[in-house]
Amino acid sequence: MAKRLTDKQKKKIIADYANNGNYSETARKNKISKTTVSNVIKANPESYRKLQQKKENNNQEILDYMDSKRDLVKSFIDIALEDLNDPVKLKKSTPSQVATAMGIIIDKFTGNTRQSNENRLEQLRDLYAKEPGNAKPKTK
Repeated sequence: MAKRLTDKQKKKIIADYANNGNYSETARKNKISKTTVSNVIKANPESYRKLQQKKENNNQEILDYMDSKRDLVKSFIDIALEDLNDPVKLKKSTPSQVATAMGIIIDKFTGNTRQSNENRLEQLRDLYAKEPGNAKPKTK
């Protein structure tokens, strides 16, 4: 006979599922079956709803805080970029350190994700097509 879950275990399962939204991941984390995860969530819809609401509120609080610090972050970025561009420090850096810093900066500035790259590619195609005498290149 399968052992019964305690209230504490059920709350943890609900919290884990609220964080990741994935039955399989929650099951692995708690060493139970996906069916058990599903049953716990279905048996406690109000608890799950409250956790989701709390998570959304926490996310909004973090976004609001980040927005309130926007000017400070911009100032920090300016200082960091100036520091990275210091010729004396650049000469002391290894090629690996410089390459890593460049890679991080490029990735962050360009939002280097597959979707972002596809959007930028489409924008470039549109710009190219607007040039006189150019036809819009075909996409794959």
